[in-house]
Amino acid sequence: MILSNMDSQIGELLGVLDEEIGLLELKCSQLTGLFGALVNRDQETTETVLKGMEQSQEPQISVDLRLGAIRRTLADALGCETRELKLSKLISHLPPDQARATDDRRRRIVDLTAKLRREHLQTAMLLNECIRINRTLLASLLPAGDAVMTYSTEGSDIWRPETGLMDTES
Repeated sequence: MILSNMDSQIGELLGVLDEEIGLLELKCSQLTGLFGALVNRDQETTETVLKGMEQSQEPQISVDLRLGAIRRTLADALGCETRELKLSKLISHLPPDQARATDDRRRRIVDLTAKLRREHLQTAMLLNECIRINRTLLASLLPAGDAVMTYSTEGSDIWRPETGLMDTES
């Protein structure tokens, strides 16, 4: 069954998919900016990027709600459950020009989602490394009674006795 009588819903779907693409591109650029700000230790830029990320949540919620409503309408038109309707299934029921436009957007979303995953993983790994370094620094400055083991750039271990650089006891 071809959904030729659903032009307005398909047009609305394409518009919402374009918004989703824009939001994914924004998230990718925000993560890239956050990564760069963290590497450069630029606190002001980090705060700005984090505020921007927080502000982009509202449009994402709106897009998700509209996409869900369109999905329910199209699922009803196809006679299937909403959770069963995916873009790939919908494309097989569309006229060729709408199918091509929808598939182009689907592919772009898949590509951007993969890029977003990579950016997210890269940023998460950087943050984890920062946490590890900070813990090591704190342990060497304010030891809890345990010896601190660090490694040189060549990978050889450097043993530090149980004395830190600072004494926190009065």
